[in-house]
Amino acid sequence: MSEFNDVETPVFVCEMKQLEANLKLLDDIQDKSGVKILLALKGFALHESFSLISRYLQGASASSLNEARLAYEKFSKEVHTYSPAFKERELLEIAKISTTCIFNSLSQYHQFYPKIKEMTSCGLRINLEMSFDIPSHCNANRKQSRFGVLAEALEVVPQGLEGLHVHALCSQDSYALEEVIVKFEQQFSSELHKLKWLNLGGGHRFTCKHYNREHFISIMKNFQEKYPNLTLYVEPSEAIVHESGVLVATVLDLVHNEVDIAILDVSVEVHMTDVMLTKVSPVVHNAQSSGAYCYQLAGNSCAAGDVFGDYYFKEPLIVGDKIVFLDQMAYSMVKSTGFNGINPANIALKGLDGNLHVINEFSYEDYLSRL
Repeated sequence: MSEFNDVETPVFVCEMKQLEANLKLLDDIQDKSGVKILLALKGFALHESFSLISRYLQGASASSLNEARLAYEKFSKEVHTYSPAFKERELLEIAKISTTCIFNSLSQYHQFYPKIKEMTSCGLRINLEMSFDIPSHCNANRKQSRFGVLAEALEVVPQGLEGLHVHALCSQDSYALEEVIVKFEQQFSSELHKLKWLNLGGGHRFTCKHYNREHFISIMKNFQEKYPNLTLYVEPSEAIVHESGVLVATVLDLVHNEVDIAILDVSVEVHMTDVMLTKVSPVVHNAQSSGAYCYQLAGNSCAAGDVFGDYYFKEPLIVGDKIVFLDQMAYSMVKSTGFNGINPANIALKGLDGNLHVINEFSYEDYLSRL
């Protein structure tokens, strides 16, 4: 990727052509299935790209007042807001700008519904008590989870309830979703005809090459034939930005301590916290499964565990080489921290014209303002 040879690093680069290709595929799914697709801001919130995304998707889902404001002000379409618990002052602001407000508990629903019922459509998140083979930190429906209301607690549907929200998937296929639909109908079929909408959450791998999109479309069409009163929503983020961007770093130093170590100008602690959570090393451009030159790629913070993993290369690395981490648009950017006073990575767009534009650079003032 010689195009990054002269770019200042670290930098996230969002590639608009690939993003638009994903969006066109998602728009086709919307058209054929009748489902509305929302951008989940918790995974991707680069608002410079919203003018493109909003041409295809129906709105955005938010999990805080700041995200709701971002969706309302920059996306300018539907805004669906959920939080594990709302502060009353913030909720009153959220309700004014949200299409739906989704409560996590019956206690908060009963507390706040009378205060916002004239402003927005109110719903509840439910917990189906079903789990798939997914990382525990992504499993919202595991035992003793704080997310959602159990079916047994909903024997009497609260007054004014207009929708339900369920999130049970994590980067899974349409057959897992089919299991969710079956379980959902078993528990709530008697209430579905009374509602206006159903949000089936995120975790749908629509843009991965092995995802069976026709099966998804079939599931959704059959479901809507049973419940024509329902508007159906899904809210992915990874699927929207799949393979649409990279994180570019530079080799700052090479050291040897039993193994060869390349210290980069990026940090797991600052720029890619998902590595710590998932313990899965990110894919690096031009790295191989084996080879003559193996390097431990490490970050430049003072945390001992700031390591990306071991990578093999065809040629030896030298100071100044660029390291390109692939598929980094989802979660990495929005999770960036200020640990050690290290700046978040700059943000750039590679436009539809192929030109690279840096749209955000971070400085000491940004670090200072956070503390």
